[in-house]
Amino acid sequence: MKRAGVFFLFLRTWLREAQHNELPLRAAALAYYAAFSLLPLLLFVMNALRYLTRDMQAHELLLEILHTLTPDEASQIFELLLEIAAAHNISNWVLLPSLLWAASGFLTGLLRAVDHIHAHSPPRGSLLLRGIGLALAFSVPLLTYAYFLLAALLRSAFARLPLPAWYDLNLSRLLLALFLTAGFYLLYRLLPAQPIRRRAALIAAIFTTGGWLTVSLLFDWYLRFSLPRLNLIYGSLATTMALFFYFYLSSLVVLFGAQLNALLPETYPAASA
Repeated sequence: MKRAGVFFLFLRTWLREAQHNELPLRAAALAYYAAFSLLPLLLFVMNALRYLTRDMQAHELLLEILHTLTPDEASQIFELLLEIAAAHNISNWVLLPSLLWAASGFLTGLLRAVDHIHAHSPPRGSLLLRGIGLALAFSVPLLTYAYFLLAALLRSAFARLPLPAWYDLNLSRLLLALFLTAGFYLLYRLLPAQPIRRRAALIAAIFTTGGWLTVSLLFDWYLRFSLPRLNLIYGSLATTMALFFYFYLSSLVVLFGAQLNALLPETYPAASA
């Protein structure tokens, strides 16, 4: 009974701090940044993967990960953007830094929000935040390539075993969940200006990964029933508006994970050590 009371007290504090830091408003701003950073990021990742793979598999590689992570209806827009990106083979390395700069807008905005959530940390300058955002954007194709190398290795290892046909999709989802958890762990552990304990960052990373995958699953279910009605009201803009709403929900989950990461060491210093 006492533990339940402590849990509800922590939950109320978590929600109060989220309201104080205006997380819904900041998630809306991040959704705006994500919409304008998406195409430059896909262009940059596409060309980087072409260089890393030395062939034309970049389109299929990105489609596989996007289909696994995002709802089916949102994947239609991603497919269209990938076709646009595939049609623009940017071999001029002078143009790639401009793509990288545009792609880092969302990540820089996320860093600003993380700094605001960790109110006890000294504020960081705009140039430093932009530099970290550029480094994160630059790491996206490298992490994507590492994911597909590991996925190919695991599929080759499991191919000799008598496993059912559905194991391949579940293997991809499990591997993506592990990659997402590791990515969010590094995000919550290393990016805040103040030191963050390992257990707090891990708990926040697990929450964010589970929340993101749950949002994707529920949003996909919601769109299956509501998208035909939305098409009657908004026409061809319905899918685009749904994608913006998905960006908003995903950003909100990431920010709530950052708030959890900031609150755990203050509330449970022994548990987050």
